[in-house]
Amino acid sequence: MAAPARVIKIFVRALGSGAELCRGRLPSGLPGALLLAAGGVSAAHAQEPPLPDSLPPVVDSLEVVPDSVLAAFADSVRPRAQSFPRRLTGLRGPTHEIFDCDRECVHSSPSFTLIELLLEHVPGITGVRGEFYQGPHHVFDGGFGPGLVTLYIDGREVLPLSRTQADLRRVSLNYVDRVRVYRGADGLVIDVDLISHDGVQAYSRVSGITGDPRSEILDAVFANSLGGASNVEASFERYDVRDRQNDQNRFAVQGRFSWMPRSNDFGVQLDYRSENIERTGLDTLEFSRRELVLRTRANLGPRAQIEAYSQATSFKDIVANVPDSLAPKRGADGVGLRFSARPGSGGVSMGLRFAGRDAYASRLADLSAWQPIGPFALEGGAELASWNEFPTESWRAGIAFRDTLLFPIALRAFTAEGTRGIGFPLHPMLDTLETAEFPLADSLRFDSRGASAAFEIGPFNVGGRYSEQWMDRQVGFGAPFDRLVVADSGEVDITSLEVRFDGPVVPLGVLLRDVAPIRLRASWRKFDSRGAETLFLPDRLFRTELYLTDTFFDENLRIWVSLHIDRRGERLVPVPGSPDPVMLEADSWMGGHLMFKIADFRFFWRFGNLGADRLGDFQGAGFPRGVNVYGLRWDFFN
Repeated sequence: MAAPARVIKIFVRALGSGAELCRGRLPSGLPGALLLAAGGVSAAHAQEPPLPDSLPPVVDSLEVVPDSVLAAFADSVRPRAQSFPRRLTGLRGPTHEIFDCDRECVHSSPSFTLIELLLEHVPGITGVRGEFYQGPHHVFDGGFGPGLVTLYIDGREVLPLSRTQADLRRVSLNYVDRVRVYRGADGLVIDVDLISHDGVQAYSRVSGITGDPRSEILDAVFANSLGGASNVEASFERYDVRDRQNDQNRFAVQGRFSWMPRSNDFGVQLDYRSENIERTGLDTLEFSRRELVLRTRANLGPRAQIEAYSQATSFKDIVANVPDSLAPKRGADGVGLRFSARPGSGGVSMGLRFAGRDAYASRLADLSAWQPIGPFALEGGAELASWNEFPTESWRAGIAFRDTLLFPIALRAFTAEGTRGIGFPLHPMLDTLETAEFPLADSLRFDSRGASAAFEIGPFNVGGRYSEQWMDRQVGFGAPFDRLVVADSGEVDITSLEVRFDGPVVPLGVLLRDVAPIRLRASWRKFDSRGAETLFLPDRLFRTELYLTDTFFDENLRIWVSLHIDRRGERLVPVPGSPDPVMLEADSWMGGHLMFKIADFRFFWRFGNLGADRLGDFQGAGFPRGVNVYGLRWDFFN
């Protein structure tokens, strides 16, 4: 009797498959059977094999099956593709200039670090790098730096551990899925989303780099489902760079576990990162950093979402011949809540954060709300904080107009004012210095206004921006490279004018059929500063880039080519160990890259500063005398 039972089972399975085909969807078991019949051909590239002639016609079988059997076996419910709830809204609205770089943009960039990606795609910002590869890395928007530039990872603000601004090197670019930069009247908001499993297929990426300066860089990330209600992501990063001046080492691992017990509208997530860093240069030290984040996020229907998180971050200096238990330590602990909603076509984002150390605001609340009204959009926001010795408050407002008249146009006007708190967590190595007598926190008054315009004229994108920034004084990073600088604490008034362009300039399609044109992307920004001397601010910034992106035959064969020049005007910078800043002359950095993609492999070559010029953001801490590296990025699924 075993044989008839086996035939019945096979017959019922065939009935379910045929019914699913009739309903317009592919049965879950059919692809595996087809692949086995084809001899194990890869599912990513193989064509669907023909059905063997020996199988009975499915349609004839369905004609004699009772409806009760079809209802029992054909209407099977496919398991959900579990994924952690995505954020419902952005952190800011349409009156901000938003520079967006998705996963394809990140993968196609020649950048090694987050700050390089920002300098490539966000016009008019200034980078401050204590060391080219390993950091610390910071940015300015005009004169707005500490207190007015914030870093978010997956919607959670990253607290600085040893300076007044979070180190952008805390984010490994290989683990980044998307970067959005909101530029408004109150500085920059850098919003980073890390790679997460989409609930459909496993994803992995491996990247390897070598070349001059002697580099051995390897990083990888992996994301997949785990069981029927959870996902896991993991990554590691290994940097070993030997330059003529500096040696840099980094090893970091990160893991994240997500659990969605009943649906994709609710999830709990545990994230852990551990890294050990050894770097020389302006900020010579060896340290370890640990971070643990517990987060939960829930959708309250289709138009509202709430999130809560708790974080614990530790920073420990590694000192020779000193036990770990006695080594200097720092930490940043906090909990936070965020509520987001989309009432109609607008958006609301509200956050509340609590921190436990005097170097951070004990309570901080922020609000952003925006609402389109026809072609216009109105936006307002505020931030209230309570520090150990003082409160701070600031507000912002903006209006935007977007319409297609003769061509698409976007106009924005914005303003902000108030006070921002700035914490000085201090560096563990400087606790014993007599000169390191600084408060744990201070406040900064500011006032800003400006306007921007963007036009799409055929294939050309043209934009501009004018802004005014006022601060009661400039506050440094409180880092070894600027801690001893005695700067004028008077008022600073900065105006800037920016122009940018992106469009085709060399029509290669005229000579070569179906070849994309070479495009030019350029930006120019000029600063005028009055009052006190302003550190790190060049009198002008200019970047021009020629680039070509094209596809040959199909999407599995692509090429990227670029050549760029970055020009910075003269600027006042601190000298490590000296109370007097110096003026650096204008300099230029020329570089480029070639990348081509074959199937899931991206091979690239990057070069820069081949003239071996002595360049850097500080005196005595130069960039590599030349960059000539090549490598491979491999993306693969399942």
